Amino acid sequence: MQRLSSIYVALLISVFVLAFPPNGYMGMDEFRYGLFLLICGGYSVAVIVIRAQLALTGIHPIRKPAKHSGRLGLLSKAAGEAPIAAKLILLFMLFTVLSAALSDYPRTFIGAFRKEGVLTIAIYALSCIFLSKLFRPGKWMLFLLGASTVAFCIIPFIQLTGANPFSLYPAGYNYYDAGVYYPGRYLGAIGNVGLVAAFLSIAIGLFAMAIIKLDFKERWLLAIPLFLAVFLMFAMAVDAGIAALAAGLTIMLPVAVTNHISLSRTLFVFAIILAAYAMSGAVVFGDGRVSLSSARLMYLIATGLAAVAAAIVPACKPFAKIPAKWYKTGSVAAAVLIILAAALYLRLYSGESSGMVYEASEILRGRWDDSFGTRRVYIWRNVLGGVGGNLLLGTGPDTLGYWAIEPFTRYSEELGTTLTTRIDAAHNEYLHILACVGLLPLLCYLGAIASTIFKWFRTSENKLSAIAGAGTLFYSIQAFFGISMFITAPLFWAVLAVLIYSQNTRKER
Repeated sequence: MQRLSSIYVALLISVFVLAFPPNGYMGMDEFRYGLFLLICGGYSVAVIVIRAQLALTGIHPIRKPAKHSGRLGLLSKAAGEAPIAAKLILLFMLFTVLSAALSDYPRTFIGAFRKEGVLTIAIYALSCIFLSKLFRPGKWMLFLLGASTVAFCIIPFIQLTGANPFSLYPAGYNYYDAGVYYPGRYLGAIGNVGLVAAFLSIAIGLFAMAIIKLDFKERWLLAIPLFLAVFLMFAMAVDAGIAALAAGLTIMLPVAVTNHISLSRTLFVFAIILAAYAMSGAVVFGDGRVSLSSARLMYLIATGLAAVAAAIVPACKPFAKIPAKWYKTGSVAAAVLIILAAALYLRLYSGESSGMVYEASEILRGRWDDSFGTRRVYIWRNVLGGVGGNLLLGTGPDTLGYWAIEPFTRYSEELGTTLTTRIDAAHNEYLHILACVGLLPLLCYLGAIASTIFKWFRTSENKLSAIAGAGTLFYSIQAFFGISMFITAPLFWAVLAVLIYSQNTRKER
C-alpha cells in the first residue's frame, strides 16, 4: 500500500496537473471530475480493498485491543492511535454525510452545482487519512512537482500572448475575450484562473521552504519552477494568490529562519521572488503582442541586494555564533513588524480608488462595499445572512446554488444580450462550508488545519513538516477568497496528509 500511495502522489502531481480536457475548457468539469474519480476515488477504494484482503487472509490482521473486546473496542483503539487532525477530518466527513441526509435539497450525493457533494468530500477525507498513514517521502516527488510546474506554466505564458494552443478556448477566441464572448478567465491545464492561483500557491510554498530546509545540492533546481510560478502569479494578477504569496512568506518566517544557513537561504528565496515580481512588470503581455517596460526594473536592485546578503551571511562568523532561539525570536519579531507595517500602510493608504490595496484599506477602515473583491463582499453578506436557520449542519453539500441570492446581470454590447451569473459558491471556502454543511463540519475542518499548523510552528526543525506546512498555509490563505473544487482540492488534501504524516512519525524521514 505504500507503493500504491507513491503512485497516487505521482499521478496527482503529473497527470492530474497537466491533463488537458479534450474539448477545451467548456468540457473541463466533466473531464476533470472523471479524472478525479479515477485517480483519487480509485486510490481510496484500492486502499480499502487491499486492507480488507490483508485482514481477511491473516497476512496483516486487525489487532484486537488488550483491554477491550468487540467492535467498539476496535473502533476506540483505532481512534486512539489516529492523529488528532485525522480524527477531525473523519468527523468532518461524517458530519457532511449527516448534513446531506437531513437536507431538503436534491443531488447532494454528487453535488448539484460544483460536484462537491458527499462522494467528493468523502474521497477528499479518505484519501487524506490513508495517505497520512501510508506516505513515504522521496526527493523525486519534489522534482516531479517541479517539472510539472515548469511544464504547466509554459501554456499560460503562451496564452497570455493571445495565442490559443491546443484550441482550449472557443474557436476564434483567446484569453482576452474572457468576460466578453465567454464567461470566466481560463489558463493552462487547470482552467479558471482562481484555481490556477490555488495550485500555484501550494507549489510556491513547497518550493520556497524546500530550498530553505533541504541540504542536497540539487535543491537549487527548484528555483526554476519557483521563479516561473511566482512570475505567472503576478502576470495573472489574481488577488487571492497574491495575498497568499505576501501573507504566506511573512507568516512562514519563524519556521524558515532558525540559524544563519536558513537565513541565507531565505534571503535567496526572497531574491527569486523579487526577481519574478520585477520581470512580471517588465514583460507586458497583450493580445497578440509582448512588450517590455521599465516599470518594476528598480526591484532588480532589491533582488541584487538580497542575493548579495544571501551570499555574505554564511561566510560571516558573527551570524554563526547567534543562538538558534535568537533567530526564532528575531523571525517572529520580523513577521509581526511586517504585519503591523502592512496594516498601518493600508490604514493610511490614499492612492488609487481601485484595486486590491484600495479595497483592503477601505475594509480596514470599516467601509464595506458590495462591489469589492469582484463582488465577493456582496456574496459574503448574502451568504452570511442566510446561515442562521441552518447553522449546525447547513443546507447540504453543494446546495448554495439553490439559495435565493440575486444573481449578477450585465448587458454585453458585443453579444447584444444580457448575461446572468448565478451564485453557487461563497467565494470563501470556509464560509462555503459553513453555509452548505454547517458549523460542526467547519469547526472540524478548521481544527484539523489549525492543529497541524500549530505543530508546524513548534517543530521548525522537522524538514518535511516545514515544507508540507508551507504548502498548506499558502493554500489556506488563498482559500479565504477562493473556491474549493475537485480540480485543485485533491492537491491540497494530499499536502495536508503529508503534513499530518510528518508530524506523527517517530523520526524525521
